[in-house]
Amino acid sequence: MSGARTLETWITPGRRSLLLLEDNPSGHRLAYVRILADGALAKGDRVSIGISAEVASSAEYKLHLVSLDKDVTFLVYDEDRLSAMRALSEKVNADLTVVPDADRIALRLALTRGWRGSGRLSLLIMRDSPQPSRFRATAWMKHRIKSRLIRRVERFKTVKLSRLKGSMGAGDMTGIAVDPVSISMTSESLEAARVDLKLTGDQYWFAIVGAISFRKNVSMVAQTIRLSGARAGLVLAGKFDPGVLESLSPDLAQLRLLGIQVRVVDRLLTEIELDSTIAAVDCVILAHSNESPSGIMGKAAAVGTRVLAAGAESLRLDSLKMPELANWVPLDEAKLGAAILESSQMKRPSQSMTYGTSQFCETLL
Repeated sequence: MSGARTLETWITPGRRSLLLLEDNPSGHRLAYVRILADGALAKGDRVSIGISAEVASSAEYKLHLVSLDKDVTFLVYDEDRLSAMRALSEKVNADLTVVPDADRIALRLALTRGWRGSGRLSLLIMRDSPQPSRFRATAWMKHRIKSRLIRRVERFKTVKLSRLKGSMGAGDMTGIAVDPVSISMTSESLEAARVDLKLTGDQYWFAIVGAISFRKNVSMVAQTIRLSGARAGLVLAGKFDPGVLESLSPDLAQLRLLGIQVRVVDRLLTEIELDSTIAAVDCVILAHSNESPSGIMGKAAAVGTRVLAAGAESLRLDSLKMPELANWVPLDEAKLGAAILESSQMKRPSQSMTYGTSQFCETLL
């Protein structure tokens, strides 16, 4: 973070002081921080970003935040402890502190008397729906307890709480932050993606992209493509969690033995690479075991790429809002296989949605 302004030279009287906090570099969390920082800077705010040591040393930091070095103050804090957050807000004399991934913080705050830091606090609940579990009663009870604690936080006078909802026509409901969608693709980057991935025109290309964890059920997807009879290829592009790619070796070997082409890119994609890959393939598969809005679905909708969703209820609800573009099935091999075959015989959808980040920024900032 060399080159960042010092706190003393950055404080300017008369400008709102905004503090953004994030201690986890995984997924699209730092993309959210970047979107919020850009939105605040455009309004003339003085922006400070508190990050953990893990974030500061991550590839995601270099991708999303390092270019902000001359425009914001970066400060390293002790992860998600409330006391560290309060101290940092007081250090920068924050008028508003924003936490884009605030589920844990909200639950901890509920057990206190409220926000005691500088200014107001804006929290985003990213996982508002109950998470799937083999033990439904336990999952229901956990969700009920979480909901009660979050309702307590909503009553704190200095705290604003928002809930993240998918970008597929979520509307402007009070307390809802619509998952932001930005597209940085160009015609040149799209053609480069097609060439780099060697996407031949005689196959229907499915893809799983972004942060690739076990929760994306890649093994099930590979097996169902193999058994579906579809004339298809599979693209796996993004940063794999430890052990995921190794566990897929038998599945990918079986696909290749049957002549099904597989393309694997195991690294963090830039935004333009991610957008171009989504636009280059025929269908993005989102077979998720966890409940949360999918930024990949929003990007696919924005560029007009078909989506095959499975599993998460949040994906089912978003798919219903754009039936010409997205289809949802239960996370079941037979149903997913049938949907893969059906998708491979469909034309590229003409429908695409408008996209942007303004509602997300306005709600949280």
